[in-house]
Order: sequence, then C-alpha cells, then structure tokens
Amino acid sequence: MTDESFKQVLKSGNDIASDKIQKSDKVLVVDTTAIEIQRPSKNQNQFYSGKHKMFAVKFEIVTDLSGKILKISKLYSCREHNFKIRMNEFKIPPHITLIGDLGYFGYEKIHKKTITPAKQKKNQNKELIKKFSSIS
Repeated sequence: MTDESFKQVLKSGNDIASDKIQKSDKVLVVDTTAIEIQRPSKNQNQFYSGKHKMFAVKFEIVTDLSGKILKISKLYSCREHNFKIRMNEFKIPPHITLIGDLGYFGYEKIHKKTITPAKQKKNQNKELIKKFSSIS
C-alpha cells in the first residue's frame, strides 16, 4: 500500500461502538510479529529470540478493524521492543484511536487515544490463590 492510499484510509476512518471508543473515531490496530530467518553467520546474538527459541526478525503491522493491512514496518532485530519499534515508525495522527497489546503499554503518554490492556499487579495472582484456597 502506498503512503498516499494509507493517508486516505486514515481520513476515511472506521465506525465502532465501545465504552472507550466513540462511534465516530477512526481506529487502528497495531502489533508486531517475528518471522524465522536462517541462522546468520555473524551477529547471532542480535537475531536470536530466547522467547521463540529461534533466529528471527520483527516487524510491525498496522491494520484497520476489518483486518485490512494498512502498513508494514521495516525489519527490526527480534530483540527490539514493540514500544521502541512504534517510536521509530510513522507518527499516528492525534484524532485516530490506536489499539495495541501490552507491548505498547505506556504509549498513551505519547498518543492520548491509545488503548492497551490493564497491566496485572504483581501480587494479584497471590491474592486470587488465597481467596480460592480459603473457600474450600
């Protein structure tokens, strides 16, 4: 997709009804994914993902709510964090709502209309275990 057609999609927007999203808001969904690559002969540390147990590169995908891919970023080392990749890519206009996973937690400080899941508190699991163990 060319930059010009991407700008047209941003202007056209999407309709959605939700608690956090106004019906007239334009909404984009953003996430990164890793793709496996052949083991490089040099700089292996840069491309090895301990999480996925493979050599990989990452890229960011921006879609609309229907799943239509609007933009794919350049390739990054698999060690780059989602947040850092988002900071290096194009700036989302302020009138657009952005939906992302926990990898984008904190991006709402930069882009006010960002929706990410709530981060779980450190002791939340322990509290739940205590509640359920006291029931029986």
